[in-house]
Amino acid sequence: MNPDLHVTVLEKTNKILSKVKVSGGGRCNVTHACFEIPELIKRYPRGENFLKKSLHWFNTNNTIQWFEERGVELKTEAD
Repeated sequence: MNPDLHVTVLEKTNKILSKVKVSGGGRCNVTHACFEIPELIKRYPRGENFLKKSLHWFNTNNTIQWFEERGVELKTEAD
């Protein structure tokens, strides 16, 4: 969408984007269907203070909206 944009992908291994390819059974997991910040933080026991502050600025709803604004349809799955 922006021909002047340059993207650099840094990888630890020589297999570019290999982790993305295997995550989500070939699909990309972008967020959780957990919309309450205290509930989401419980799922990540390390870094509670950082997450609490960060999620007030950009949370699950913001993530979904960000993708939708760019025409990316997301699918919520039960698991």
